[in-house]
Amino acid sequence: MSLKNKIEKNKYNRIDITNYSDNELSLLTYNTYELYEIRYSLVLVDILKRLYRFTDSQLKVLLSDLTSELKETK
Repeated sequence: MSLKNKIEKNKYNRIDITNYSDNELSLLTYNTYELYEIRYSLVLVDILKRLYRFTDSQLKVLLSDLTSELKETK
């Protein structure tokens, strides 16, 4: 299913991952092909907000992981 279709399908019913670990949002981003492909895009967080309900801590972990990955590739 394309990312666009996932967003439309979840338009009013986001997946709640707030009860999962702080790593869950990062895991979903790195293990979902369409999200992985846009992980450095400025719209990533907006798309994630449409797909998932997540905590600030989960977002912080994801942003930290992305920052670490960028540092490693330089």
